Amino acid sequence: LSAERIADGINYVLRKIGDFVSADSSFVFELSPDKELVSLTYEYCNTGVRREIDNPDLQNIPFKKFTRLRVMLNRLEPLFLEDRKDLHPDADFEKELLDAMSIKSLVVFPLISENSCFGFLGMRFSKAPICMTKGLLIRFKIAAEIVSGAINRKRSEEERKLLQENLHQAQKMESIGRLAGGIAHDFNNMLSIIIGHTEMTIGCLKPEDPLHRVMKEVLKAAENSANLTKQLLAFARKQTITPVL
Repeated sequence: LSAERIADGINYVLRKIGDFVSADSSFVFELSPDKELVSLTYEYCNTGVRREIDNPDLQNIPFKKFTRLRVMLNRLEPLFLEDRKDLHPDADFEKELLDAMSIKSLVVFPLISENSCFGFLGMRFSKAPICMTKGLLIRFKIAAEIVSGAINRKRSEEERKLLQENLHQAQKMESIGRLAGGIAHDFNNMLSIIIGHTEMTIGCLKPEDPLHRVMKEVLKAAENSANLTKQLLAFARKQTITPVL
């Protein structure tokens, strides 16, 4: 599957789980590789609910700001917040975020890969909280596992695509190197003839002869061109090139 098809599948799961519990929205936040930042990456909103996916304030948020949520996710445990007023007194940032998004209650499940959390699946409610039952918990957990697998698959596809692009670029550079090497080799042969005949001509001229200075300039230009040719040959052989100023 392509990364685009996988993303469509993730959005489909968010829509299904959101509609099932009549959530205002269901969403996914992903952690950066170093687990320092967290960003909203997927979102499904019910009719009339404002979308937040394009909100810059929900991109690259320092993960350390999420005091209560961070603890639960690091334990690979879900978080069910029946009322935002129940948040720990130290969770100032989380309270501000919930207030700004008019969230009354919240359900969050960790997204897990290789026993490590790399994000979370959540559902938000602006009205009365849902009645959390064992059956709902199981459904939410299954949804989180499906989304986790899909995101991991999407990342693998993106990595594979990047590797293919790098390989294609390397092949292009190899072709360019071969072409440059062939041109440089032929040009170097011509320069050798020019340099040889120029040196012979200079040897036949007296220093005071006006042509002597002209031929010296010709020789200098030919030698500089020869140095450039050597760099092209080095590029073709994938050697280190030292620029000649």
